[in-house]
Amino acid sequence: MSSNLRKVILFLLITILIYTLSGCAASKSMDSVVETGQSKVSPEAELFNDGVTEQYDGAEVALGTKLIHTLDFTLLVSDSQQAVSNIVEETNNLNGYLVESSISADNGESTRARLVIKVPQDRMQDMSAYLESLGTVKSQNMYTEDVTSEYYDTEARLKVLQKEEERMLSFMDDESATIQDLLAIEREIAQVRQQRESLQARMNVLQNQVTYAQFNVHLQTAYNEVTTPQGTLSKAKAAFIKSINFMLQLFNWLVITFFVILPYLILFVIGYGLYRAIKKRRLSRKE
Repeated sequence: MSSNLRKVILFLLITILIYTLSGCAASKSMDSVVETGQSKVSPEAELFNDGVTEQYDGAEVALGTKLIHTLDFTLLVSDSQQAVSNIVEETNNLNGYLVESSISADNGESTRARLVIKVPQDRMQDMSAYLESLGTVKSQNMYTEDVTSEYYDTEARLKVLQKEEERMLSFMDDESATIQDLLAIEREIAQVRQQRESLQARMNVLQNQVTYAQFNVHLQTAYNEVTTPQGTLSKAKAAFIKSINFMLQLFNWLVITFFVILPYLILFVIGYGLYRAIKKRRLSRKE
């Protein structure tokens, strides 16, 4: 083998060895880059990612789920008025508030009450447990509405309108703008502001609904055997009044009937009087 051939073979071997080593180094470098670029997600973040995601500067950011909770309770209690006072007091203790309340009675036999209260969602279980302790739960229902999309869509649109209003207000400082330009800008600002205020009102409603859980509470008084005589007396009173009303109605009917037949009675009396007069005259002639 000539020296030139050995040089060529040696050159080829060195070239292959250098290419192989550089390929391994590049592969390790890529693996390091991929491993470094991957983000490690904690279990808490995975749970949080159950909500929706939104793009911010090219990156996805998890957004929490927004839910509206409404609970209906129907309770049998010994004293509705006292139960109302207790519920309002507990609502205040849980940092909630009373929306509306009403109390009504039915012939003195039973008292009913209705309350609408709101408590923070994280105290929802506390209020449910308290209501269950007040009396017998006749019915209980819970309704959940997911408003996540509407909530964040309204929030995003509100931010856009706010920026648009700020941008238009900046045009008002332009010294080169004419009066026509300023009037046109003011009209645009008024339209944007109207849309923004409408969205802000809806946003306030959604914020309240997702922050507080609403309880619709119906209370009914449950009477026991001790209160039975009270119900009996009320029934007897109602029966007596009903009898009096019937007698008055009968008297009214007799009076009306008398005046209906009165003209016929008058004609009958007149006819009978004429008959008696004629008969008496005939008897006098015969004599």
